[in-house]
Amino acid sequence: MGLTNVLLYSFGRSIGEDLFNLHPCLKSGGASLEEANEYLVNCLKIHNLVKDTFILKAFRPDGRLELVCRINSKEFEKFSKEDSDFKTSLVYFFYRGILSRYYELFFKMPLEIKKVSTCLDENENTICEFVLITPLEERVDEP
Repeated sequence: MGLTNVLLYSFGRSIGEDLFNLHPCLKSGGASLEEANEYLVNCLKIHNLVKDTFILKAFRPDGRLELVCRINSKEFEKFSKEDSDFKTSLVYFFYRGILSRYYELFFKMPLEIKKVSTCLDENENTICEFVLITPLEERVDEP
Protein backbone atom coordinates (compact mmCIF):
# COMPACT_ATOMS: atom_id res chain seq x y z
CA MET A 1 0.00 0.00 0.00
CA GLY A 2 2.93 2.37 0.64
CA LEU A 3 4.12 2.28 -2.97
CA THR A 4 0.61 2.95 -4.26
CA ASN A 5 0.32 6.01 -2.02
CA VAL A 6 3.67 7.37 -3.22
CA LEU A 7 2.68 6.87 -6.86
CA LEU A 8 -0.69 8.56 -6.39
CA TYR A 9 0.93 11.47 -4.53
CA SER A 10 3.44 11.89 -7.39
CA PHE A 11 0.67 11.64 -9.98
CA GLY A 12 -1.33 14.26 -8.07
CA ARG A 13 1.69 16.59 -7.95
CA SER A 14 2.07 16.23 -11.71
CA ILE A 15 -1.59 17.14 -12.23
CA GLY A 16 -1.27 20.10 -9.85
CA GLU A 17 1.69 21.42 -11.84
CA ASP A 18 -0.11 20.92 -15.16
CA LEU A 19 -3.21 22.77 -13.93
CA PHE A 20 -1.05 25.63 -12.67
CA ASN A 21 0.91 25.90 -15.93
CA LEU A 22 -2.24 25.93 -18.09
CA HIS A 23 -3.34 29.32 -16.70
CA PRO A 24 -1.21 32.14 -18.20
CA CYS A 25 -1.90 34.61 -15.35
CA LEU A 26 -0.92 32.07 -12.70
CA LYS A 27 2.28 31.19 -14.49
CA SER A 28 3.29 34.85 -14.87
CA GLY A 29 2.40 35.66 -11.25
CA GLY A 30 -0.41 38.07 -12.13
CA ALA A 31 -3.33 36.25 -10.50
CA SER A 32 -4.77 36.83 -7.04
CA LEU A 33 -5.29 34.04 -4.53
CA GLU A 34 -9.05 34.19 -5.11
CA GLU A 35 -8.54 33.74 -8.86
CA ALA A 36 -6.14 30.85 -8.26
CA ASN A 37 -8.63 29.15 -5.91
CA GLU A 38 -11.54 29.63 -8.32
CA TYR A 39 -9.49 28.33 -11.24
CA LEU A 40 -8.41 25.21 -9.31
CA VAL A 41 -11.96 24.42 -8.17
CA ASN A 42 -13.33 24.87 -11.70
CA CYS A 43 -10.57 22.72 -13.26
CA LEU A 44 -11.12 19.90 -10.78
CA LYS A 45 -14.87 19.94 -11.50
CA ILE A 46 -14.55 20.28 -15.29
CA HIS A 47 -12.12 17.37 -15.51
CA ASN A 48 -14.35 15.23 -13.25
CA LEU A 49 -11.64 14.91 -10.60
CA VAL A 50 -14.07 15.94 -7.85
CA LYS A 51 -17.79 15.84 -7.25
CA ASP A 52 -17.71 19.04 -5.22
CA THR A 53 -15.05 21.13 -3.54
CA PHE A 54 -14.47 24.44 -1.85
CA ILE A 55 -11.49 26.40 -0.60
CA LEU A 56 -11.73 28.94 2.22
CA LYS A 57 -9.12 31.50 3.22
CA ALA A 58 -8.46 32.29 6.88
CA PHE A 59 -5.74 33.77 9.04
CA ARG A 60 -4.20 31.94 11.97
CA PRO A 61 -3.66 33.67 15.33
CA ASP A 62 0.05 33.91 14.45
CA GLY A 63 -0.88 35.85 11.29
CA ARG A 64 -0.07 33.13 8.77
CA LEU A 65 -2.47 32.51 5.89
CA GLU A 66 -4.41 29.26 6.02
CA LEU A 67 -6.42 27.61 3.24
CA VAL A 68 -9.11 25.14 4.23
CA CYS A 69 -9.95 22.71 1.41
CA ARG A 70 -12.81 20.24 1.43
CA ILE A 71 -13.01 17.79 -1.43
CA ASN A 72 -15.95 15.49 -2.10
CA SER A 73 -14.61 12.86 -4.46
CA LYS A 74 -16.47 10.38 -6.59
CA GLU A 75 -13.23 8.77 -7.71
CA PHE A 76 -12.19 5.25 -6.77
CA GLU A 77 -15.84 4.11 -6.59
CA LYS A 78 -14.92 0.58 -7.67
CA PHE A 79 -13.70 -0.30 -4.18
CA SER A 80 -16.20 -1.98 -1.94
CA LYS A 81 -17.14 -0.81 1.52
CA GLU A 82 -14.71 -3.35 3.00
CA ASP A 83 -11.90 -1.49 1.24
CA SER A 84 -12.92 1.89 2.66
CA ASP A 85 -9.59 2.47 4.46
CA PHE A 86 -7.67 1.71 1.28
CA LYS A 87 -10.02 3.91 -0.77
CA THR A 88 -9.74 6.91 1.56
CA SER A 89 -5.96 6.49 1.62
CA LEU A 90 -5.79 6.58 -2.20
CA VAL A 91 -7.99 9.65 -2.41
CA TYR A 92 -6.08 11.43 0.35
CA PHE A 93 -2.65 11.03 -1.25
CA PHE A 94 -3.92 11.88 -4.75
CA TYR A 95 -5.51 15.18 -3.70
CA ARG A 96 -2.70 16.03 -1.29
CA GLY A 97 -0.33 15.83 -4.27
CA ILE A 98 -2.50 18.12 -6.39
CA LEU A 99 -2.95 20.73 -3.66
CA SER A 100 0.66 20.73 -2.49
CA ARG A 101 2.19 21.25 -5.94
CA TYR A 102 -0.40 23.76 -7.15
CA TYR A 103 -0.02 26.01 -4.11
CA GLU A 104 3.77 25.56 -3.91
CA LEU A 105 3.95 27.00 -7.42
CA PHE A 106 1.49 29.79 -6.57
CA PHE A 107 3.23 30.91 -3.37
CA LYS A 108 6.70 29.98 -4.69
CA MET A 109 7.49 28.18 -1.43
CA PRO A 110 6.62 24.89 0.26
CA LEU A 111 3.50 24.69 2.42
CA GLU A 112 2.60 22.81 5.55
CA ILE A 113 -0.36 20.51 4.82
CA LYS A 114 -2.42 18.99 7.58
CA LYS A 115 -5.09 16.38 7.08
CA VAL A 116 -8.19 17.27 9.02
CA SER A 117 -10.22 14.22 8.07
CA THR A 118 -10.88 11.62 5.42
CA CYS A 119 -14.14 9.69 5.51
CA LEU A 120 -16.91 8.19 3.42
CA ASP A 121 -20.31 9.86 3.26
CA GLU A 122 -23.64 8.03 3.04
CA ASN A 123 -23.31 7.72 -0.77
CA GLU A 124 -19.84 6.10 -0.53
CA ASN A 125 -18.15 9.30 -1.78
CA THR A 126 -14.84 10.09 -0.13
CA ILE A 127 -14.59 13.42 1.66
CA CYS A 128 -11.12 14.81 2.36
CA GLU A 129 -10.46 17.94 4.37
CA PHE A 130 -7.07 19.62 4.31
CA VAL A 131 -5.56 22.70 5.91
CA LEU A 132 -2.74 24.31 3.96
CA ILE A 133 -0.64 26.69 6.04
CA THR A 134 1.58 29.16 4.22
CA PRO A 135 4.79 30.56 5.63
CA LEU A 136 3.47 34.06 4.86
CA GLU A 137 3.28 36.00 8.10
CA GLU A 138 1.97 39.32 6.87
CA ARG A 139 -1.71 39.91 6.49
CA VAL A 140 -2.35 41.74 3.25
CA ASP A 141 -5.27 44.13 3.57
CA GLU A 142 -7.55 43.71 0.61
CA PRO A 143 -9.56 46.60 -0.85
